Amino acid sequence: MRAGPARRGNQVRSFAEDLAVLLGAESARQLMTALAGREFYVPRQSRGAHPIAAAIGEEKAAIFCDHYYSMRVEFPVKKRARTQIVVLEAEGRTHGEIATICGVSQRFVRKALGEHRLLKNQPSLFD
Repeated sequence: MRAGPARRGNQVRSFAEDLAVLLGAESARQLMTALAGREFYVPRQSRGAHPIAAAIGEEKAAIFCDHYYSMRVEFPVKKRARTQIVVLEAEGRTHGEIATICGVSQRFVRKALGEHRLLKNQPSLFD
């Protein structure tokens, strides 16, 4: 049986944060980078040549499939850098390190993190 939406207090975690908690930051980053722009129906098992297993290995793919089984997940292209920025900040990296790793300016890093915090703290329309 799968757990419900990942929560942090009253806030629902973003997909990138959920992946980082579930798989570890490095595996989450590898998966988000390798599958950017792709959409998948998550199978019961991901083995061998399946793109998920190829990106993060069979052991981590099994964890991913167990958590997201039967769901349709999309790895967005435009949010790729922003997602990576959020994951790197969660690891405790500095804005300068994040900018270098992602190939963006420190200003972009601050802007992306600010937008992420605004969205994260916005109350739900249906609560």
